Amino acid sequence: MGSLAIFAVLVIALILSGCGGGGSDGATTEPRPKSVPPHFHQAHYDVRIYNGWPQYESDKKVGSYLESAWHDGGNSDVDIMIASRPAENAGSAMANAELARIQAEQLPGYKARVLKKVKVGKQPAVSFGFALPKKAFFGYFFERCGTSIIVRDWMPPSEYSTYTTSAREMASSIRIVCPS
Repeated sequence: MGSLAIFAVLVIALILSGCGGGGSDGATTEPRPKSVPPHFHQAHYDVRIYNGWPQYESDKKVGSYLESAWHDGGNSDVDIMIASRPAENAGSAMANAELARIQAEQLPGYKARVLKKVKVGKQPAVSFGFALPKKAFFGYFFERCGTSIIVRDWMPPSEYSTYTTSAREMASSIRIVCPS
């Protein structure tokens, strides 16, 4: 495995170890959409994949998270992943994005792109992005109904703007499965 691949795996693991949200927003249960592609039903959420990308991981256990991932069939250098877990005893979305930033700053060639509070659809979130010499990262951190979510995207640095739009579309389509 090349050094960039090792760094990418390290950053993913570090970001996953720092995700969380704080508390619940008091949301009500939302009905699940029909299970017809492009809808995907995961343990903690439903998501609509607008770009038609094939799923290659579905609720894979990674530490305390369940990770699902989609790959751009036209560009093997691009993946979008969603990690989810119960938000109990976790920090806020901003605190976890800050932790991911601190960890990513240790990577050779790190260049900051964004860290700010945003809205994804109607959902308050934190966006965080950075670039390495051969890969760029962009993610949204948020919590709802006691579930922490990270939507993260790896892409070539030159395609950062294109794929951050895809990540926003995917994050906007997520519907947390709220307890009744």
